[in-house]
Amino acid sequence: MRSTRKPTTQRRDAGVSLIETMVSLSLFAITIAAVGTFLTTHIRRSAWTFQRTYAYTLAEQEIEAMRALDYENMDSRSTTATLGGTTYNVATTVANNSPVPQVKTVTVTVSWSDPRGPQQVTVSTIYAQVRR
Repeated sequence: MRSTRKPTTQRRDAGVSLIETMVSLSLFAITIAAVGTFLTTHIRRSAWTFQRTYAYTLAEQEIEAMRALDYENMDSRSTTATLGGTTYNVATTVANNSPVPQVKTVTVTVSWSDPRGPQQVTVSTIYAQVRR
């Protein structure tokens, strides 16, 4: 049994042309550039979020350290902490009789510098003297 199919001398889909290859490589390069930009931005924001979270953690630890002191011993102070090459300045301010008598307002400000410039977070609370 013979095939009735005629042999073709040219096939239209015989291979990929140079132009098709260049177009696909161009699209691939544009996609990689966009993904690279996205990843770079994401990594920077992740580092910024980590620094900010650590600063809030330092502020909360300082608030708790003040809470552990006797009411009379609560006083303003300043410390530093370093993590990952970044130095955090922790400044604690204690205001007596504020906002009312027999109450202290404790404000903790944590500041640091990053490539975007100086940054800071502030946490405040009020403590009253409890007499037993």
